[in-house]
Formats: sequence, structure tokens, C-alpha cells
Amino acid sequence: MKQAFYLSKKFFSSKNKSSSSYFISKVSSISIAASSFSLIVIMSIFTGFENLLSQMYSDFDPDIKVTSKNQTFFSKSDFNFGDLDSSQIDYALTIENKVLAKYEDKQFLANLKGVSKNYENVTKINGFAKEIFFEKNNSYNNVYLGLGLANNIGIQNESFNKTLSFFYPNFKTNTAFGFKPYNSNKAIVNKIFSFASDVDNEFVISEIEFAQNLFSKNGLISAIEIKVKNKKDLNTVIKYLKKKNENSFYIKDKFQQRDFLFKILNSEKLAVFFILVLIILLSSFTHIGFLNMFFIEKKSELLTLNKIGFSNKIIQDALFFVSVKKFVRGLMIGVGLAHLFIFLQLKFSLIKMKDNLVVDSYPISYQPLMVLQLIVVLILISIVYSWLPSKTLSSNFLRKAEF
Repeated sequence: MKQAFYLSKKFFSSKNKSSSSYFISKVSSISIAASSFSLIVIMSIFTGFENLLSQMYSDFDPDIKVTSKNQTFFSKSDFNFGDLDSSQIDYALTIENKVLAKYEDKQFLANLKGVSKNYENVTKINGFAKEIFFEKNNSYNNVYLGLGLANNIGIQNESFNKTLSFFYPNFKTNTAFGFKPYNSNKAIVNKIFSFASDVDNEFVISEIEFAQNLFSKNGLISAIEIKVKNKKDLNTVIKYLKKKNENSFYIKDKFQQRDFLFKILNSEKLAVFFILVLIILLSSFTHIGFLNMFFIEKKSELLTLNKIGFSNKIIQDALFFVSVKKFVRGLMIGVGLAHLFIFLQLKFSLIKMKDNLVVDSYPISYQPLMVLQLIVVLILISIVYSWLPSKTLSSNFLRKAEF
């Protein structure tokens, strides 16, 4: 092994800039550097988007959301908090369902979410308030309206004293005279909130009693939303609650609450990763071309080495080390440039995002473990693309050589 490494370092290190192998080696290094640069940067951008979405929804979604596996609505007493107390968690009771709403002559479907008084401690809903029409008055039913809904129906600050009407089917089986097919109630918009388009276009937030009465579910809830005060204890609390409640409830963290969104993002990330790796595999064929040209230029030296006693295995290993050296050189250049780009993007926001209300530049996240994993993948590719050609070239040529 030492002899092979010495040969690759001294004997096979060509300095002839006019040779074909020298030119092809430069092309190979550039293609490998560009491919590794693209792989690391694009994967870091995907990770940045994932972190951005997680951070966005973390302000609206609770740390833990509890829903029943067996029924849509349940009683708080059905759920066992165990020994958890207010020093460890805050929680809010919520009830949620689709309703028909009406403002003046405009009708629309909305997702009415009734929340208990502690909801403001569990989420940061007040931080998303864009307009406050008036201070809360207990004489009225008050609701928070998503900005998208408010724009669609034309709610404005000067129209605060006009009411929204809400309708929900009455599922009672009583058919007596005067039976109403739906429940209805009215409320006044207290605040307009803006969080994300999918929420702004659907949600109306009210007091829990208002929603329970409309749904005819007095005393029942559809979810318990929990905030863990010490984030380090989050996984411990989830495991504890799952153990206490066995298989009766779904207990989901932030990612599981938006599992469809994050599954799509991860699927896209995985697809892009495989596409980039395929591009790297294709671009690495220039590296095989370099190894072929290098071998042809050095065939006389190879014959001489074989004649004076160097075995086929040593010569093959020497060619392997030469190939890996060239590949790793391009890889190091690409990794270095990728780190420089990530630093500049984080520091100066080089690439902007046009017409975007969330961030003004492409989010990017540097994760050393992910970068290390990508480098390992690239090194494995370099080993495969170096070992197979060096073995084939050296064994075929030396087997046919005549002395």
C-alpha cells in the first residue's frame, strides 16, 4: 500500500500542461467541484425552507396537540394529564368545525375554532393581529377573523359594528313543529389576524362557549393544545402523555400536526437529492476519461514498473490513488465554495425572493451533519469511479503486454 501511494504521488504526478490528461483532469475537477457545490447549496436551501416553515407554524401551532382516536368530540376529563402541572405545561381547550358564515349579502365557508381563555398563552395569536377594531366587550360575541377572509368579504375598520352570522346543521332527531334545521348565532369582529395564507383564508377564532353552543356540543372539545415551558422536556412530555393515555388519543408534535406539508417538502428534497446525485454520476464520466488518457500516456512507465518487479496490484492501487486524489481535489474546491456561498447568503442575502411577504431572500441553513453526510456520499462515488476503471485498465493492459 505504501509503495502504491508513493508511486501515485511521485511517479504518476504529471506536470505536463500540454498533455491531454492534464486538460481532461482540469475539466473533471471543474465538473466535480460544480456538482458538489450545487448539491450542498441546494440541500441547504431546502433545509432552510423546512426550518422557515417550522418556525412560522410554531407560532400558531402548539407544541403538542391532542385529539381523540375514537371520536370527533370528547370531554377534557377523558384525557389523563398524569402528574404534569402548571410549572411544566400550559394548555388550552379548543373545538373546531366547518361552518357557513354570512356578512351582509355574502356567504362563505369558514373553519370556526373556539378556544378557551388560556389560548393566548399557548400560541402567539395576539402577535399576528393586524387590526384591532375595538377592545373586547363582554356584551358581544367576539371573533378574530383571518385577513384573507376579511379581504374576501370586504370587512373594514369602519364596519366593525356590523355582525357576522354563523350557521351549523342541527343534527337532533326531534321532528316537532318549529324544529330548525340549523343552529345560528352572531358575532362582531374584534381583530383581524394574519399568519399564513392557508390559515388566513379559512379560520375564524372565537371563545369556546360560542362555538360549543353553535355546534350543540356543550362541555365537549375537539382538541387539547399544550405548550411545554421547557422545550428540552418536549419529547419526555410526549412519551409520558402517550404512556398515560395508551391508544385512546393522538398526541402530535409540531411536525406531525403538519405532516402532509413536511412530507411533501421532504419528498421534494429527496427527489432533488437523487437528481443531483445522478447528475454527479453522469458528470463524473469525465473523470473516467481522464483516467483513460492518463493511463495511455503512462503505459510505457507501467510496463517498465511491471518489468522491474512491481505487481499488477501495486500498479492498480497507484492508479486508484491518482484517481481519488484528482476527484477529492475537485470535491474540496466545491465544498469550499459552497461554504463561502452559504456564509455570504446568511450574512448579506445575495439571492432575493421577489414578491414574497414572508422573507425577502432565499432561506438557507447550514447543518454540519448534513454537509458531512453529503461529503461522504461524494467520496463513496469517487471511490467507485476510481476503483473500477483503475482495476479494469491495469489488469487488461498488463495481461496483454509483451516483454
